Amino acid sequence: MPAQASLLDSARGKNYDAINKVITDKQGDEATEEIERWASRVTSSADPKAQTSVYYDADSSTYVIRVARGMRILLFRLSEAQVRTPEREAECEKTLRRKIKDLSL
Repeated sequence: MPAQASLLDSARGKNYDAINKVITDKQGDEATEEIERWASRVTSSADPKAQTSVYYDADSSTYVIRVARGMRILLFRLSEAQVRTPEREAECEKTLRRKIKDLSL
């Protein structure tokens, strides 16, 4: 019986993790690399010609995302809460895709 309970707990954990995805569980400069990988993945699927970079602004506790396409550059910010809160990855991805679309117009 304990093996079944362990298996059930494991399955529940996997479902919980899939539903409650966060971009990163790190904070500050330590999170920048993970956020940049995430942003690059989203950007390349939305517009292969666009490039993305990220830096952490400690004064405002935000991540500045720079999206470039040719000579055009767009900057916007995501808060630490946005990138670390469960279930907000989809919201952040939607925002990034909208910014890429705006840049391409």
